Amino acid sequence: MQIRINLITTDKIMVEKVKIYFRERQDLKFLYSDHPVPVEDTEIYIAPVQCIEKLSKYMREEKRELSIIFYGNSQFLRKAFLTGCDDYLKNPWTIDELAIRVTKIIGKIEKQYVFPWGVISIEGTDII
Repeated sequence: MQIRINLITTDKIMVEKVKIYFRERQDLKFLYSDHPVPVEDTEIYIAPVQCIEKLSKYMREEKRELSIIFYGNSQFLRKAFLTGCDDYLKNPWTIDELAIRVTKIIGKIEKQYVFPWGVISIEGTDII
């Protein structure tokens, strides 16, 4: 299964860094835009905190939970989590931080939980 991730940014340098960092990950398909793309085309949004209202509206209209990582100033952290985001990157953040948070959300989507000693996955009523 290929996970589609929409990185919302106008920062071309950030886009290039993400492309380079994730180029080996065949399980991820990154979309880059300056606004949220339609919900059906995305499993995970990585969005500036300024997109809170627009993504909240999508969640209400589509009646669907979205996996969202917001990024921005620390003063918006509380508002972002109260809106329902999965994680938050406080400025300045690194691509390594982003990769860890994306991996965590993918595990949640695939119902896998990664620990230092191994992986637990849930398949129906079985825990593996």
